[in-house]
Amino acid sequence: MDFEVIIPGEPRALRRARAGRRGAHVVMYDPAGNVSDKGEVRAALAHAMNGHPPLPPGVPVAVHVIAVHQLPASKHRKRDPRPSEPKTSKPDLDNVLKLILDAANGVVWHDDCQVASALVEKRVAAQGEAPMTRVGIWTMDAASAAEEG
Repeated sequence: MDFEVIIPGEPRALRRARAGRRGAHVVMYDPAGNVSDKGEVRAALAHAMNGHPPLPPGVPVAVHVIAVHQLPASKHRKRDPRPSEPKTSKPDLDNVLKLILDAANGVVWHDDCQVASALVEKRVAAQGEAPMTRVGIWTMDAASAAEEG
């Protein structure tokens, strides 16, 4: 199974879990933004799966994520449009990846522990390019998974 999905809009990152008190107990909860962000990613991945069931446990998977962030208006130039360039500010790329991996649980694969290889890039969009997150997912055979590790 090999496919690519493009999630339009500004790339988002998984927010840190929060703690709150319920009487004498401390409970952990997902911030509200995480739930909606995961839902959007999950819907895009489910559409790309086209009704296929998730990969069974034990199947190694490789993931390539390119997060393209909006070019700030202050960086626009009239005569010489800016090209795409690496992004070195927030959000952290591991949090961008974590949102994708968590959202794909039960949709693309059984659990994100099946991801044996991941490549993540953060970029600032070229002038005129729309922000998006491009996700490529493919299964690895046992030999290529052993070479990666």
